[in-house]
Amino acid sequence: MIIFKLYDKFGVNNLPAIIINYFTCYITATLYTGTIPTNQNTLNEAWFIPAIFLSAVFILIFYLTAVCIQQLGMAKTIVYQKMSLIAPAILGLCFFGEFISFEKVTGIILAILAVYALSGLNPDKSSGKFFNSKYEAFGILVFLGSCCIDGTLYLLETTDTVTNADVNFVAHLFLFAGILGSLFLAFKYINGTKIPIRIKDVLGGIALGVPNFFTIYLIFRILNSGFDGSSFFPIQNVGILALATLTGILIFNEKLTRLNKMGLFLAFLTIILLSQ
Repeated sequence: MIIFKLYDKFGVNNLPAIIINYFTCYITATLYTGTIPTNQNTLNEAWFIPAIFLSAVFILIFYLTAVCIQQLGMAKTIVYQKMSLIAPAILGLCFFGEFISFEKVTGIILAILAVYALSGLNPDKSSGKFFNSKYEAFGILVFLGSCCIDGTLYLLETTDTVTNADVNFVAHLFLFAGILGSLFLAFKYINGTKIPIRIKDVLGGIALGVPNFFTIYLIFRILNSGFDGSSFFPIQNVGILALATLTGILIFNEKLTRLNKMGLFLAFLTIILLSQ
């Protein structure tokens, strides 16, 4: 989120930078393991098809998120995206027998409230309605797609499709996304939409790619260590928003509203409850 904010500040083109970011993730995996992730056994891996599926969802959700940000605004888009925390929470509690406690249920509810409050979102002042645009359907698709990503990552680890935080799966997840993104970029060129790739786009993609790889890889490491998905994903989502909010205050001189302050309090309370 911070890097995307810097993209806007330095005029980095999103699409080329995102595609370069995906290939950077694959290269980072190669350097991290000291071996090339792709080999003769790749096609036979249990995670091969899920990786292609998830990479396609990544590209689709990126496009829909961009449309939502342009048409609905950043705050509402964040609500749609981060509410995806409910998918692995429901899967863990209802289908995989994760321990249910008063603290956990309260923490999940507070996480949803914290996402809303930290986004700073208010109903449309002119209409008084939360839903006020034909693009709301895109927002709902962002929510469903984000649920799909979080839920699928949780399922792959829980069902042992991806075992021991397999770095090769993570590498190919991004490799396939990079290939699909490149095909999309080539399609735009063929149809006359030429997007220049500049040095700052390349640097922006590299800056995003390294933390992006470790984000997904560490999710698998954490889940593999026995952390319940119904606790981890809410903590992750509210933690991201809380840290992004604090960074906005300290680095970008952003101002907190009363609702934002309440969101920060709820976020920290959520993390305390779900970490028990």
